[in-house]
Amino acid sequence: MNGYHIETRKDHNVEYLCITTNINSQRRILETLPAFSSRLYYTTIKAVEVHAIMNQKFIDPTTFMLWHDCLGHPGSTMMRRIISNSNGHPLKPYHSTLSINQSCKACSQGKLIIRPSPSKLGFECPSFLRRIQGDICGSIHRSCGPFHYFMVLIDASTRWSHVCLLSTRNVAFARLFAQIIKFREQFPDYPIKSIRLDNAGEFTSQTFDAYCMSLGIDVEHPVPHVHTQNGLAEAFIKHL
Repeated sequence: MNGYHIETRKDHNVEYLCITTNINSQRRILETLPAFSSRLYYTTIKAVEVHAIMNQKFIDPTTFMLWHDCLGHPGSTMMRRIISNSNGHPLKPYHSTLSINQSCKACSQGKLIIRPSPSKLGFECPSFLRRIQGDICGSIHRSCGPFHYFMVLIDASTRWSHVCLLSTRNVAFARLFAQIIKFREQFPDYPIKSIRLDNAGEFTSQTFDAYCMSLGIDVEHPVPHVHTQNGLAEAFIKHL
């Protein structure tokens, strides 16, 4: 398919998966993938060179990365638009490439997807509504009417999910409590034991903690910048 062929071969009792192609009527092996004892093949993913928009003639990499961080880590296309359509900054609307040594570490980590560890799956089996994870996303660039944010809630056991549109972040507090009341009415046999939310100001107030404590709900917050601890909600937002 597309000029590439896949075949298997054995060498010293080790099975390999070979990706081949024909160049000038000659068979050429492009990559050889060894196999585990489970007969799954593995390979090593090489880093792909990352490019960003900057002007090396007028701008030093430190200045460019400083503005990239202050503007909220926009992508290369958005960064090009900001440079071209705004004033008051030392960036010039000229295009060049930024080598891999100057790539943004935070942007690279934000695009990583970490698979769940099989060794932990046996211990992570909470009952329905025992632990709920939530997060707020926004503001939405193309707002849905008066709504500029949305809040997601997902059950850690059944992956049941709920999406709530928000006009401002200030109403997240009331919307979350309304949803908790609905849960208690609809599922009286499944009390909520804990809620895992990010460190946003709406979820770290003393009023919020006191209300949850009165209901017997433990409030959990992930370590700052460790998004995998609230991975269910983060993955659900990415899926949306």
